[in-house]
Amino acid sequence: MRLIETIAAVCRRPSRCPACQQRMRPGYECTRSHVVLRLEFGAERQLPRVRYGNERRDFGAGNGLPCPDCKVNAGELHHPGCDVERCPHCGVQSYGCEHILATVECGSGR
Repeated sequence: MRLIETIAAVCRRPSRCPACQQRMRPGYECTRSHVVLRLEFGAERQLPRVRYGNERRDFGAGNGLPCPDCKVNAGELHHPGCDVERCPHCGVQSYGCEHILATVECGSGR
């Protein structure tokens, strides 16, 4: 196999979620259901993550399209690092939000 064909084959493979290790493609939502947030005065709180389609802006879920970044279907949990996922506390992009400390299973610590 030529180098170009090898690179093309690797690029077509869905990447894996760093949190749940599943392939990021339609029908494979992340299993990490909550985020740990740092709020005012250093207090920490655990909140459920925002599901695809529940964002303030429609990124295609209303038309039946998967998430344009992590490929989950409407109503499913984004994979951490997704550009579309929003912080459940302030509504800004989760990837760069200063509130989010960790993505965890429900009820677990960091």
